[in-house]
Amino acid sequence: AKQEALRLGHSTVGSELILLGIIAEEVGVGAQVLKELGVNLKDARKIVEQLIGYGNNYDAKNVSLSPRAKQVIDNAWQIAKNSHKNRIDSEHILNGIIKVQDCVANKVLEELGVDALEVIHGIERKLNQG
Repeated sequence: AKQEALRLGHSTVGSELILLGIIAEEVGVGAQVLKELGVNLKDARKIVEQLIGYGNNYDAKNVSLSPRAKQVIDNAWQIAKNSHKNRIDSEHILNGIIKVQDCVANKVLEELGVDALEVIHGIERKLNQG
């Protein structure tokens, strides 16, 4: 997410940049589910760029989370704890995104034709396989 903020020239990491980070990771359950739903980094980046544009104030020493991104992380931590995990994984973050209905990341998923229930069911299916 921080790398995406740098690329776009933003010092605030929003939910949409967290989503791009999950997609770019490629190996986590969250990334795998999104890939199976047809989400790729190129298309997601294009939509994020359209929605938030480019900035010119990236400051690596002062990168912060937007209020929605903080909500996503708080949700992810609760989901991880409820799953008896002591760390947050990409599937927890992706579920955390889905729970913050009015965040930019959900707008990106919507623009890509991805439904929240598809994501939730995809995560459940992947976790039950492993």
